[in-house]
Amino acid sequence: MLIYPDKKHRPLHQTEVKGLQLHSLPETLCKLSQQAFITNPRDAEIALNMIGDPGELLEVLLTKEGSVAAAGRLAGALRFVGRADSAERIIHTMKLGKYDVREINPFLIPVPTLGNTRERSPYIGILSSK
Repeated sequence: MLIYPDKKHRPLHQTEVKGLQLHSLPETLCKLSQQAFITNPRDAEIALNMIGDPGELLEVLLTKEGSVAAAGRLAGALRFVGRADSAERIIHTMKLGKYDVREINPFLIPVPTLGNTRERSPYIGILSSK
């Protein structure tokens, strides 16, 4: 649970569900420390694979100050889970914004635990053939 005592550090997007204030997934990922990737690698992989377009992360990274380290961490994490194109887009876009981003892999595990979970569903072939 996070408590924001001042308006300066409040999340950009919040949703209320059953009385709970929830952050968007992209904003949550941008706020994750390196320790979160170390202690909960499977959860981090799942969350990363739920992001469809890296533009969702870039929206947060480019509007929050101090997001250079988060951009490098997320680029390294995305590359680690097999999404090199998304990692490159984050680095390229941040550099266009004159940010000096240095990619780091925040995971300590040697290989992803989930593999590439962004593969097409087997039902796509069935639906495409109709």
